[in-house]
Amino acid sequence: MIQFLASRSSTNFSFLLLQLLLVTSSLNPGACSQVPRGADSAAAAEGPLKRTVGVDPKQPDGRVQTMHPVSPLLTCEEVERLNSLDGEPSVEAAGVMRRVAPFSVGHWNYAHATFYGDETAQDTMQGACGYGNMYQQGYGTATTALSSTLFNNGFACGRCFEIRCVASWACYLGNPSTIVTATNFCPANWLKPTNNGGWCNPPRQHFDMSKPAFEKIAAWRAGIVPVAYRRVPCSKQGSMEFRIEGNPWWHIVFITNVGGPGDLGEVYIRGSSTKRWVRMSHNWGVGYQVFGGYLGEGLSFMVISSSNFETVMAWNVVPANWQLGQTFTGGQFQHPR
Repeated sequence: MIQFLASRSSTNFSFLLLQLLLVTSSLNPGACSQVPRGADSAAAAEGPLKRTVGVDPKQPDGRVQTMHPVSPLLTCEEVERLNSLDGEPSVEAAGVMRRVAPFSVGHWNYAHATFYGDETAQDTMQGACGYGNMYQQGYGTATTALSSTLFNNGFACGRCFEIRCVASWACYLGNPSTIVTATNFCPANWLKPTNNGGWCNPPRQHFDMSKPAFEKIAAWRAGIVPVAYRRVPCSKQGSMEFRIEGNPWWHIVFITNVGGPGDLGEVYIRGSSTKRWVRMSHNWGVGYQVFGGYLGEGLSFMVISSSNFETVMAWNVVPANWQLGQTFTGGQFQHPR
């Protein structure tokens, strides 16, 4: 098809270019649409969007819901209200943020925990969430990988969990707990049964902790222990951090040091010249991408948690002379200091 079009006239070449632009725009969810992405679009078209996406840590059956955000957390009307405001907008004044309480402690659930790596935790660096060096990012060794049931396609990255060993000879006296941040993914091992080596196979809820974190709750010789866990607010120092990577035509922003719920449900970007909020698409982990160069523009970000829908605006956090590879700070969810 491409070869055929290439042999046609310049008119057909323009048509091909238009098709390419349409495909590119489809990769960027910035265009406002009332019909959400995902399989539930038919139902969504019949009624207004509902803020029912994300993971609820307090399911009646004690299991963590495994759906991930597929619907825009802001409607077209809410985004347009923001775009109509001059200067630094207020998400409350625009009516796009329902006043929410700070993310609170969840109830206890039960799972199992193992560990990977050694005492240095070098094997836990990088990972499937995009944090890079855990020491440089301030997470240290208090980290864990999650099974797919908990990982939620990367939308659980950044969440904080309190974990304690229970009902095992390996548990320390008094069953002390430790708090870890989800920074990696524990893949399924389909060659082994779920109760004998396939610890991260669905539907198991499982934590594969760094060895230093595991040793805070149990003797490492046990290998695997039953645990009780719950979501807790993430306590962070300072503001969120926005690291911009990519190229002049495509940018991916990694958002770290997120307090409160710790997770990201939706991210918007605004250029100082374009002056419009554009919804970024989820690439992987804590990375959100946008197609269309913003080099030479000052940037603002709007971040929405998928846990409690708290909305934070980081206004003009990136100056117009920014370059790829730089990190900027601004905005933060409510959380205990």
